[in-house]
Amino acid sequence: MKILITGGCGYIGREIVKYFSTTNSVYVCGTDEEKFKKLSFNNNVKFIKHDFNKDINLKEKLNNINIQNIDVLINNAYFVKPSEPLKNTIDNFMYGLKGTVGIYYETIKECYPFLIEKSKIINIGSMYGNIIPDFEMYPTKDEINPIEYGVGKAGVSHLTKYLANYLAPKNINVNCILPGSIPSNESRKNKKLMSEIIKRTPLKRLGNPKDLLGIISLLSTSSGDFITGQCISVDGGFSNK
Repeated sequence: MKILITGGCGYIGREIVKYFSTTNSVYVCGTDEEKFKKLSFNNNVKFIKHDFNKDINLKEKLNNINIQNIDVLINNAYFVKPSEPLKNTIDNFMYGLKGTVGIYYETIKECYPFLIEKSKIINIGSMYGNIIPDFEMYPTKDEINPIEYGVGKAGVSHLTKYLANYLAPKNINVNCILPGSIPSNESRKNKKLMSEIIKRTPLKRLGNPKDLLGIISLLSTSSGDFITGQCISVDGGFSNK
């Protein structure tokens, strides 16, 4: 299979790339080629330099490297400028929407000519597109999950359902994964916040990128052919309460 993943050099993305790269051709879209090189992926992984905040020519870049088709498109990149709720500027709020749902729409649109029958689109959303943060668990207000991130990820869920129906006649599946708290090594240093998250998670632990690989495997293969338009939580039960 040919897999294209955005945000493939990030904490979650790199684990997805490693998972697929053993037996598939993987294309990573990102802005930092030096970071990509340092990750030392195997030869099945190629880098496509693309700034999702500025570039709108992904289709042209795919044509230039002669990609004939994309079997699986995984939207994982995002960007926001977080601030305390109700203290952000409207420009930064809209920037956050662009950096969540906006770039997913743009990427799908640019990749659409390369999607074939039985292609899969997997959008990485967030449980915070489905639930409101528990504000009491954050030590300070500026640590609260950004409002534009949650609104944007809610948009990702809606985009998923919309395009799942729209692309169903072409036999293209579109689904969304809603990860819970999968903090980076740097974020895990905030012991107080991590403790509060664990306290509210029924499985009593933090998530890690490998927790997403099972559902990604299902949705990317023929085993998931009859699944479309679904937003599936992988959050240790956090959103069940």
